[in-house]
Amino acid sequence: MSFTYDNKKSPFLNLEPNIVLIDDFFSFVNNPTSQILTDLSTNSVISEKNYTYSYDSDDYPILRTDGTETITYEYY
Repeated sequence: MSFTYDNKKSPFLNLEPNIVLIDDFFSFVNNPTSQILTDLSTNSVISEKNYTYSYDSDDYPILRTDGTETITYEYY
């Protein structure tokens, strides 16, 4: 599995302790913009997801969508 990331702040950046709360989630620093699952025996792409974000004035995401599902982030 491979990921690409943006250069904005992750909503999990200041979460303590830094534990993985979401399956297949590898970064607490930036936000994944694409996720590609590859069959290593054939080098073929099994699945690909692309994410787009809307950010607040502090560069934290407030919305993430993959075209099918939208996640809303709230900060307190």
